Amino acid sequence: MKISVSPFYTPDPNSVVHSGWFFSRNGSGEALPEEMDSWDYQTVLSLQAEVTIDRPLILAQCRMGEGSQFRVVVKAKSDSTKADILLLDAVAPADANVRVPLQLDVPGTELGGRLTLTTFILVDASVPLDPLAPHQRGSILWKNYAHVYLQGIGAQFPTDAEDFRRTRPDTPDALWQLDADLSDAEASFASAVRLSMNTSQPAIKRLLQGLDTPENKQLQHLLDIDVTRQMAVLAVQSDAVLDRDPDHEDPSVAAVLRCLLLQLWPQISDPHILRKLWDSEPSKFEAHVQSTRGKLS
Repeated sequence: MKISVSPFYTPDPNSVVHSGWFFSRNGSGEALPEEMDSWDYQTVLSLQAEVTIDRPLILAQCRMGEGSQFRVVVKAKSDSTKADILLLDAVAPADANVRVPLQLDVPGTELGGRLTLTTFILVDASVPLDPLAPHQRGSILWKNYAHVYLQGIGAQFPTDAEDFRRTRPDTPDALWQLDADLSDAEASFASAVRLSMNTSQPAIKRLLQGLDTPENKQLQHLLDIDVTRQMAVLAVQSDAVLDRDPDHEDPSVAAVLRCLLLQLWPQISDPHILRKLWDSEPSKFEAHVQSTRGKLS
């Protein structure tokens, strides 16, 4: 068992209360869920929360004087894009029990996969009253983690917007095209797979504008189904995918596709069975993928 020991006094975890994160949808606030099925890379996550800091308790437990100051810092980290974004860095008011509102916008273009939001209370200035009091600016007094899985198709890999009439003249009227290179199974998924959206299609232009309309929701859902189906087919055709165990921490293209098969068929431990299903009953294979992606509204 790993035990973390701080080199200085730290306060009781209950000295700071985090309200939990909320996000804006259709003009109202909703609690941030564990999974966001409707997310796509055009989405800007508008997040709100509040932290309540019991300043007298922290000062007493950390042996710090009244002249000490704290900072509130919020960072976002994406496991698939490896983005590590500083969202907020602000001095906390020196009130007895201060409530600090957190209002943040997280750009969707930098996100994907598992998003971790970390809220820190740091030392900004210290008046130490004890040798073990926190002395250094930036010392972490308290932190809180929140995780959300971004499950929309935009969370899977980089997406380009281009006019197919110029870039892909053989298929000028296609809506989108998925390009995948599995020649190196250990290459990162983000570098091996790319989705191109055809901006010469008016419906795609409207989708990329990110407007919350029924038409965009339907098209996004169809995009999710189609690309998930294509990735599942790629997965069952690759020995490098089928011959490995699931590993959600591995960013390689083979590992991500293996985890996709597990997500689509959680009851099947041997993915070689899925290759047989694809070879013998491809229509049943594809229908299952459609079924897992949910109903159209």
